[in-house]
Amino acid sequence: MIVRRSLYTVFMVLALAWSLCLMPLMSADAQAPVQVNVRAGAHATFTRVVFDWPTKVPYKLTKDGGLVTVIFEAAAQIDDADLNRNPPLFVGGIRSATEGGRTVSVIAVPPRSTVRDF
Repeated sequence: MIVRRSLYTVFMVLALAWSLCLMPLMSADAQAPVQVNVRAGAHATFTRVVFDWPTKVPYKLTKDGGLVTVIFEAAAQIDDADLNRNPPLFVGGIRSATEGGRTVSVIAVPPRSTVRDF
């Protein structure tokens, strides 16, 4: 009887330890950044750049010379490969990174261009 209780206690301690080891892995997957596609449509006088977030995400946009910075209040993996491989009219390229739970995208544009967001 004592041996069974001891084995049961050892088993439960090992099971608890194992689950605690796996918990950080499970929470890391739950907090993995979402995949966001970025696409552009070129027109005669302007180019529209669209970030395809699965849900509405607050953001802030600023322009300084030839750089437009968009700061999204959520982490994401921005898929900008197509846009960088074949940049549309008025867009020189885009670079994105996730910092502290936010995503920062910097888009190269002509310095004298006007930027609008909506």
